[in-house]
Amino acid sequence: MSYPIIPFITLAISSTLSPGPNNIMIMALGKQLGFKKSYKYIIGASLGYTVLLIYTGLLNALLFHILPTISSLLGVLGALYLCYLAWSMVRPKTKDSKKQSIIPEDKIFITSFFLQFINPKATLFVITVYSTFVFPYFQDIQRISLVVAFLVSVTAVSLCFWLGLGSALSIFLEKYEKPFNMVMAAALLYCAYAVSGLAKLFI
Repeated sequence: MSYPIIPFITLAISSTLSPGPNNIMIMALGKQLGFKKSYKYIIGASLGYTVLLIYTGLLNALLFHILPTISSLLGVLGALYLCYLAWSMVRPKTKDSKKQSIIPEDKIFITSFFLQFINPKATLFVITVYSTFVFPYFQDIQRISLVVAFLVSVTAVSLCFWLGLGSALSIFLEKYEKPFNMVMAAALLYCAYAVSGLAKLFI
């Protein structure tokens, strides 16, 4: 069984680059405080995300060793979650949902660290990755570590992207928000198709 590297990379990039709690928060910080005062958010979020990846990986490993037959079910559930993400990106948003709060400078690191554990997008994304792109293909610590390092790196780069563009990106999204979200939603739907197992029906 060949590894679906293209769907995996597509999922990682589209999920981390698309608007979410981390990206919107750091964009707002960049707009208000600038890069030098906001970089602590990237460090805190990256460390928190690493911890999230580790303990979620251990939980998924336990599930796969105790109940290996749930892998197919998790693939379907992961695909359904990706479809939900795609729908949430293109559905109309209220004005209240677009309001962002700014973190005090002295609490940027600690807030960004713990945000990873209450961020449903990050948590469900990590569970989806492990259940559909990791344990069905390998369980050795070396390759799992590479996946963790890749995901943390992509996340850090995405945060730098949103922070660096700051107000310029917010202006861009205000003008082109709908086509941008549609492209990201289409990428997520492709990933959902790839991990659902439907592709095997046409082989």
